[in-house]
Amino acid sequence: MTETGQRRRSIIRATITLAVAAALYEALARSGYFAPALLPTIPAIAKALWASTADGTMIEHAAFTMYRVMFGFGLAVAVGIPLGILMARFAAIENFFLPLVSALMPIPSFALVPLFMLWFGIGNLTTILIVFYAATFPMVFNTWSGVRSVNPLWLRAASASASDSASARRAWSSSWRARAAAIAGASK
Repeated sequence: MTETGQRRRSIIRATITLAVAAALYEALARSGYFAPALLPTIPAIAKALWASTADGTMIEHAAFTMYRVMFGFGLAVAVGIPLGILMARFAAIENFFLPLVSALMPIPSFALVPLFMLWFGIGNLTTILIVFYAATFPMVFNTWSGVRSVNPLWLRAASASASDSASARRAWSSSWRARAAAIAGASK
C-alpha cells in the first residue's frame, strides 16, 4: 500500500473512532443517568464554547492558564537547570540531591494535587507549584545527564586555550555551547 493510501486509511480510522466516541458520549448524556450540568450534550458544549469565545471569557481564562503554566515552568527552569549543572560538576551536591530527585521524580504530579490543595489552598499558587513540581525533576535529571556526558577532554582543551581574556571568553562560550548541546540531547 502506498503512503497516501496508508494516510487515508489512518484518517478514516481516526474519524470513525472519534464519531463512535462522540455518539456514545451523546447517548450517555441524553440517557438521563447524569445531570445535564455534569454531562452536557455536544450541542450544549458547542453553544457554550461559542458564547464564551465570542464574549472573550475563553481568551481571558486561557491567558490566566498560560500565566500559571509559564510561571511554574519558568521557576522550574530557574531551579532545575542550575541544580542539574551543580550536580554534574560537584560530587557532594550530586550525592545529596540525586537520591531526592530519583525518589520524587517517579511520583506523578497529579497524585499530589490533593496534598498541594491541602497545604496551599485553591488558587494560583497551587497550580503554579504543581507545574513547578512536574517540570523540575525531569529538567534536573536531563541537565545532570547532559552535562555529565560532555567529554572532559573538550572542557580541558577549551580551558587550556584561554591565554588571554578574549580567549577565556571564547573557551567559556565553547564549553557552554557543548554543555547546552548535551543538555538538549539528553532531554530527547
